[in-house]
Amino acid sequence: MKLLTKVSKGVAFGDVSNQAVRNLLTEISKSLRGIFTEQEMEDTLNAFDWKCPYTGRDLRKSLEDGDGSYATDHIYPQNREWCGLNVKGNLVIVDKQANLAKRDQDVESFLLTDTKVLTDVDEQGLSRAERLQKIQDFQKACGYDPEKVRKVVSPLLKSRYDDVRAEQEKCIDDALTLLDGVGIHPLSKPVTPVSAATPSTPAKARKTTPLFFHPADEKLFKDELLKSRKAHFVLTYDSGAVKQTSWDASNFKGSSNLRGNIQSKTFWKNRNKEGLIKVEAFID
Repeated sequence: MKLLTKVSKGVAFGDVSNQAVRNLLTEISKSLRGIFTEQEMEDTLNAFDWKCPYTGRDLRKSLEDGDGSYATDHIYPQNREWCGLNVKGNLVIVDKQANLAKRDQDVESFLLTDTKVLTDVDEQGLSRAERLQKIQDFQKACGYDPEKVRKVVSPLLKSRYDDVRAEQEKCIDDALTLLDGVGIHPLSKPVTPVSAATPSTPAKARKTTPLFFHPADEKLFKDELLKSRKAHFVLTYDSGAVKQTSWDASNFKGSSNLRGNIQSKTFWKNRNKEGLIKVEAFID
């Protein structure tokens, strides 16, 4: 006889902490600019000529018919890494399939790497870099600076995330102590909780670490690097840590291989071992 063993798995620590972060970002947004209004939505649609900023698909008929093939998306996601706010300048109306594919990615990661939903040239004839530039111009026109928001808010959200998790762990410890006091004892052999972290993915199974340039066009980035001779990298790890390291490019030449030069650096060679999930290069 096969016994029924499937039970509710509950909600993982991280899910509760992440929801607390999203709630905070929502409340910050309301206090800052109020609720995203219909007029702001119309202004946003007009800014992109009623077309999806990611795919170039014309959304006017779908919006008029209300067929559900569109969605509201955060250009920079609502999480403790990107700190996206629910305000004009970070909200856009997009193709639903693109929204589902983007999930919690930032706009650069999605636009420059997705090949399942996005094409190199969209339905309006814009390249990936041109689409990204148009979105960045829109944010600038709205007075929304994602890097400034991230720099100010991220430390607060990380602290809140850690606090919520610590509160949960303390509550569980207190409950186990009280239960033990009334004769309900824990199992002699600890059982790994469902929410426990899974072992690290073997290096061979990991996807290639994405590398992004600012400006996005690699030729333009290389030209600017040859002029300034200085740049820096922002390194994002799967632990949530974000680090920055400088690049002295005084020996970099016009004949040098840009990506090859970066991929020869120690942080890149150790990317799988250290859990590096994204590298961004900026001109100083």
